[in-house]
Amino acid sequence: MKKETNNVGNWLLITIGLIIIISFVYINNGDVIENIFNSKLQDMDSDNDTIPDKLDEHPFGDGRKIIKIFNEKEIPIDLDIYDYYRNKPRVEHGGEYVTISDPSMQVILEDMFFVRTYDAREVKKVMRFVEQVSYIEDAKLNFDDYPKYPVETLVEQNGDCEDTSYLMASLLGTLGFKTILLRYDDHIAIAVDPIKLTDLGLPESWFEQTGTEAIFAQNPLKFEYNGSTYFYVETTGKNWKIGEVPEQYKHKEAKIIPLNYNTDWWNTDYAVKTN
Repeated sequence: MKKETNNVGNWLLITIGLIIIISFVYINNGDVIENIFNSKLQDMDSDNDTIPDKLDEHPFGDGRKIIKIFNEKEIPIDLDIYDYYRNKPRVEHGGEYVTISDPSMQVILEDMFFVRTYDAREVKKVMRFVEQVSYIEDAKLNFDDYPKYPVETLVEQNGDCEDTSYLMASLLGTLGFKTILLRYDDHIAIAVDPIKLTDLGLPESWFEQTGTEAIFAQNPLKFEYNGSTYFYVETTGKNWKIGEVPEQYKHKEAKIIPLNYNTDWWNTDYAVKTN
């Protein structure tokens, strides 16, 4: 009987000790626990639009939509996403402007591709889409030569060479293609690795000077970078082929700016769904 009483007393002491320790930790570190909890809440994205709730004007998905017309089709774009990027600070050129996690890119591409080919034909199709954006110089947009984010270019349907280059890179990046930025003294373009997603190669018919299968220029401008071959892509004007360069830049040197982003998005939930 005495032994049982001692055991009960020991458990009672242990319980009281644990309560004291927990109370001490809570009193002294309660603010830390609260900060961690609040931080997790602030990082929540209730409507899965990639905008944290704390920065989302409509965190539960009841936001406004704007309808833009591309290829005579109505494309709905979430204005919360537009406002989020429009209010973001401007930074120097680089992968920050390649927004492959932006659902707006997904909406565009799902409308554009019912069945994917995973090759240069997709690049050409994206080029034809981007060329619908009206060219306008930064000075007229009051951006002080800083780029716009791609969704801004989509909504406003205008931009200069850097804006359309980042829109092109974002769309191609969402499809899974690797791209690099090409910076000239007075111009910006991109280059793409058009055969990353397939072993098909580049059929000769794609290099024909005329005809509907002419996807590449006959003597395309190429860049070797980090073990991949990238082809020049012009993002202003109309009806360019892959590798075709405006005359004034054919003999100029371009600075390569890497666009570091995950090129496996096409194999995730952000992938363009195909039939």
